[in-house]
Amino acid sequence: MSSPEDTPPSGPTPDPAPTKRSRRGLKIALGAGAVVILAAGGAGAYAWQQLSGGGTQPQDVLPASVSAFVRLDADPSASQKIALLRLVQRFPDIADDIGVTSADDDIKRLLLEEAVPNCGLDYDEDLEPWLGDRIGFAVGPDATPLIAVQVTDEDAARTTLPALAECLDLPDPGIVFSEGYAVLSADEKSAKAAVDEAADKPLADSTAFQKDMDELGDQGIASAWVDVPALSADIPGLQEPSGAAVAGGNPFTGVESSALTLRAGSAHLELVGIGRSSEDVTERPGAGLERYSSENLLVGAYSGGGKDVRERWDAILGEGDTYGYDPSGDIAGIEQATGLRVPEDIETLLGESIALVVGPRNLDTAITGGLSDPTALDIGLVMRSDPDAAADLAQRLADLALRYIGLPLTVVPTDDGAVLATNDTIGAELADGKQDDATSFGDLVPDSDKAFGALVLNIGGTLDMLEKAGPPPEVQSVIDDIRPLDKIGFSAVQDGRVTRGTLRVEFED
Repeated sequence: MSSPEDTPPSGPTPDPAPTKRSRRGLKIALGAGAVVILAAGGAGAYAWQQLSGGGTQPQDVLPASVSAFVRLDADPSASQKIALLRLVQRFPDIADDIGVTSADDDIKRLLLEEAVPNCGLDYDEDLEPWLGDRIGFAVGPDATPLIAVQVTDEDAARTTLPALAECLDLPDPGIVFSEGYAVLSADEKSAKAAVDEAADKPLADSTAFQKDMDELGDQGIASAWVDVPALSADIPGLQEPSGAAVAGGNPFTGVESSALTLRAGSAHLELVGIGRSSEDVTERPGAGLERYSSENLLVGAYSGGGKDVRERWDAILGEGDTYGYDPSGDIAGIEQATGLRVPEDIETLLGESIALVVGPRNLDTAITGGLSDPTALDIGLVMRSDPDAAADLAQRLADLALRYIGLPLTVVPTDDGAVLATNDTIGAELADGKQDDATSFGDLVPDSDKAFGALVLNIGGTLDMLEKAGPPPEVQSVIDDIRPLDKIGFSAVQDGRVTRGTLRVEFED
């Protein structure tokens, strides 16, 4: 029996619940996973990078036939653990609530010490003597729940596990020990079958699982994997409803698998997810994020939307039929009231790409004046589309804004579309095609030049402008609380059959 101390730990987050009996148990397990992720995410979910370095993992003792799998590691490598706890300490109030005092704190104790009394257990007496650092949750065949808990003392675990399982609403669980783990299921037959299968065909050896994990890279403090068709078959609620269609079919149609990982560095958190399609996805051009400055307070960009509308509009309208709703009347009403043309104007608006930019200039002045003059703010909508159609649409939108809310907007036609802006300055700046101080978004937005969808929030810059406006004490208190946040970036990139999404939160050094 291998010792869990030889390996970096892993952790849980529950998945769908198959039977009524196990539903509450999985819910509680999910709650436990959520605690870890909250401690990591809300306070600074961190330590992740070298989880895969040696020792038995939950995926080694769970079978390849599972349709969904979630893993958590409560004690990653020393450097990551230190970084995680230091990251939490950047938020003193949260650190105090969780009980973090130093980088030497025991994460498991922080997470469980106050929770297990609800199960009639004491952390020091009942859990600490045998509980390892890794845990995995899985959905087995026929939605059978499987839980793999790393143990350091099998005899001590046998004494406490039944009480812990009962607290998870598994009053008479099957518990089988294998390779330093206790594998739990709804009954002994299911647990033994899972362990026997894993001995020959563990999830870790599954080609699909390996491929997705390799695509993700470092698996960090938490990771998850789903065989989408298998899970859809196991969980009726995920199957395509009879006669219903989302964009013409099951929303999961064509998706073979999906995987997710949470990891971090010394001053950032990163959530990375991938979806693997059964065939190559339609290639989308980059949304042009490189045209804009990272000093803007917000930049959002998306490409390929016009083509989506053109090719899928009939299918989108068809969704209404599924629910007995005919949208044609509402569309006609919108067209009559606004003069807009649907879907033609939507196709023009989204075009080859569309971007929304909010600059920092004058934000403090606008705030001080109670936002009485929105044109003082630098806000621009950039359409890269048919130039004539885009300029015409921008002018009609400007006319509507003036007519209905009294807001004068600037329209600037461009060679590849049009810009609709709150003032001439930002309008001209965005119409040039690239801001003078455009800079690389670096690691904040991976592959920013290839991203078909991207969003950047400059939290630090926004807080600076708010402070410049001399906020009242209660607002200043909130600013102080979130001051460690610097920027948030999201990007979506397609490559062959894989779509990758990355959400990154950066903190001030």
